[in-house]
Amino acid sequence: MKFFMLLGGFFGFAITLAASTMAGCDLWWAVFQSSLGCMVGAYLFRMFRKVVAASVREVAVQKARSRVQEAALPS
Repeated sequence: MKFFMLLGGFFGFAITLAASTMAGCDLWWAVFQSSLGCMVGAYLFRMFRKVVAASVREVAVQKARSRVQEAALPS
């Protein structure tokens, strides 16, 4: 989970900093906005990781159930 939060924070900071500087903001204001973008990006990636993990877990459970059902069927 830490890896995804760090990755999201980095992307949020980098994208927000690039957008702010391209918009012509002062450096201190661009860095301030980037720090907020860092937090938002980190939490978005955290939520995305939770959704992906839940989906992978659900698929694994469904595959296990189908294997049990196939084994229980008489041949």
